[in-house]
Amino acid sequence: MAEIQFDGNTYHNAEGESVLDTLLRNHAQVPWSCRAGLCHSCMLQATDGLIPSAAQIGLTQEQKSDQLFLACQCYPESSLTVQPLRRALQPMQAIITRKNLLSPTLLEVTFSPRLPINYRPGQFLSLSREKEIAGSRYTLISRPWAEPDLRIHVHRKVGGDFSAWLFDEAHQGQMFWLNGLGGECCYHPDDSSAYVVVGVEQGIGAALAVADDIHWHDARVSAQIMLCGELTGHAIPDANTLTVESKKQLPEIATPLLADHKFRDARWLMFGKPKAVLGFAAWLGEQGVPRERVIPLAYRSL
Repeated sequence: MAEIQFDGNTYHNAEGESVLDTLLRNHAQVPWSCRAGLCHSCMLQATDGLIPSAAQIGLTQEQKSDQLFLACQCYPESSLTVQPLRRALQPMQAIITRKNLLSPTLLEVTFSPRLPINYRPGQFLSLSREKEIAGSRYTLISRPWAEPDLRIHVHRKVGGDFSAWLFDEAHQGQMFWLNGLGGECCYHPDDSSAYVVVGVEQGIGAALAVADDIHWHDARVSAQIMLCGELTGHAIPDANTLTVESKKQLPEIATPLLADHKFRDARWLMFGKPKAVLGFAAWLGEQGVPRERVIPLAYRSL
């Protein structure tokens, strides 16, 4: 039985269990989302031990050289010592500076962290009421070049304790905790490829923020926006935006982009519920889009 060393603790990896499952079973605080090796949310770094090759499928050569791997795809054959990525944010407090109800089920929350945070729109933070709690993950939709505070969109969910607290109890001046900055579903300035940014339902705000980031920093980069769902409360640009009502229509409007030479090697970034974005990511793979060019961020219930 392999042992997993993480954050000063030793966990026993059960037969047929991934590193991610081992850590979650022992209540370790690690980010995760799709469990399919697509979103890269659960990426960790090994400091000792042998990483199975299957745990690095879809990673760049640089990431492999840095001993990074996907915890959800790692079924260790021997003991591993692993750590969060160096970019991980240490817990800090933040204060709510504004709440704006955009619709009965969509709330925009603006908050100010105790210390400045270097981030890109599309990355995520974990929010919690107590420091020791792992927290609920939300995607940053604020534009760091234009606003000092951070913003997120919160969707009211049945059984979502933290989202209910933000909707019904939290107020301006309320303190809470932040931790766990991460995520690769964002603009990468060192990559001059075109982008296709997809937002499905609660992922629309994040998709628009990432598209703004691309346009702000390099207008020469081609960026196509694809949106699916209710658009109320969102400022939708007129140019380079395709909208559909059903996620079943996403392949229909994506097909012409796959044939367009501008988007032949595009990075596909997508935000939304797991079934929608992971299904669309799988379809792109069937069309021959390389796995490393498709980065979905699937939202779990919060």
